[in-house]
Amino acid sequence: MLGIESVNFEADERDVKGANTEDAGLKILANVAKGSRRQIKVVERVSPGSVGEFDAICCADSGIYFIEMKRLGGKFGEFSMLDRQIRLSAGRQEKVIPNPVLKFRYKVDRLRTEEFDTSENWKSVKRLFSGHVPVHSILCFGPSTSFEAIPEPEKNITICTTRTLGNTLKGIHAEREQVFGVGSQMAALVEFWPRWGILTMTGKRGFFRCSISKIGQGRSDVTVWGLTAIESDGARLKYTYGKDRKRTAAFDDIVLLRAYHDGCERAICIEPGTRFRWRIMGR
Repeated sequence: MLGIESVNFEADERDVKGANTEDAGLKILANVAKGSRRQIKVVERVSPGSVGEFDAICCADSGIYFIEMKRLGGKFGEFSMLDRQIRLSAGRQEKVIPNPVLKFRYKVDRLRTEEFDTSENWKSVKRLFSGHVPVHSILCFGPSTSFEAIPEPEKNITICTTRTLGNTLKGIHAEREQVFGVGSQMAALVEFWPRWGILTMTGKRGFFRCSISKIGQGRSDVTVWGLTAIESDGARLKYTYGKDRKRTAAFDDIVLLRAYHDGCERAICIEPGTRFRWRIMGR
């Protein structure tokens, strides 16, 4: 098991700007959910099974929406959703990069296979939608990205920017057939999946993406389900569940994290006495 001190944090300017784009997109989605009168529920930074992290999953009476935020910077040349590589130019420099649509689609397809198609938990949802879970994916780019032409939506995937994210989600939701109450039912299932947050630590520059897997090595009365933030002054841990339910406990046992390190998933621990902050929204 790795100690948090031996882990490399994301500290480059590019990393910080990428995280800022994610936070900006999550705030936009929160405003959409607030204005939807409970028709749309946003679950931030979800990591179901072995699929990997989604920046947000939106559950609505019209279906489930997977949101991925990217900050690349530059201008895309014309491309289609199925192109394996695409041109990205920034100033006088031009490079060819893998099409991010394909990786995003692969993640969603894996989740569909691992959860929606096989899990007993989703049977009642599928019955309401005539045997399937309606899925739509939205790949959102930050404001520093522009396009010669944004590809037309294809196979339930749409590309947009943070400037148009809110209207894109609202538009797709409004056009689809809706089943009253199923959005809340799906959100209750999604909220049981692990949530990834951003961890910062006193004396260490940058931030680290991880989920909280366990608090303490033995049986503990502290549950990680519903946890949205933890803050430590070294002696005590302050927990936040949901938006505002809080509790405090002595920091007398390790906090276990789940994260990707050197290309593979690892268990990482934080020892008592460490000053840190972890939260799903913001840093």
